Amino acid sequence: HRASAADVLRLVHEALADYSGELPYFADKTGKCRALLERDGALPNLRDADRRFLLTTYHRIVASLEGLSPTLVPIHGDAGLHNVFITPEGACYSDLEDVSLGPREWDVGWLGDNHLAAFEPINRDLLLTLSDLRSLCVSVWCFSKAEMLPNKLEAAEYHLGYLKGRFG
Repeated sequence: HRASAADVLRLVHEALADYSGELPYFADKTGKCRALLERDGALPNLRDADRRFLLTTYHRIVASLEGLSPTLVPIHGDAGLHNVFITPEGACYSDLEDVSLGPREWDVGWLGDNHLAAFEPINRDLLLTLSDLRSLCVSVWCFSKAEMLPNKLEAAEYHLGYLKGRFG
């Protein structure tokens, strides 16, 4: 039986559940996106109007997060498929330097509904809000890398377009 990425993520969450040491807050990383948006000239490939839109959207998303009262637990912090290796034995997670204290919904936002049942209870409003926040951060991170990696510009624009559809 080959373990899927969702199965292994559940095991990662179980392994982290009783961790009692200090962990950074998951939103520390998303705050770096805000800082990039606030710094003039930090994102030369991002049009000024779009930078303002993303910054306004960031503040709107963060304000709505506060009203959702997320439960904070140890999470992987960057659990997307880009950090999964498929081995003969099944999926294996890597890139654990973003382990942090945050809502499980941050880690499972990339999963389809058929895999979410294993992570219940899931706050669907929180899941959607965090999905928006992740999309915003992906857009900002891709804009920040576009000078060195021009292929990132397409992903940046894709996520910007998604957010404009949601919040524009």
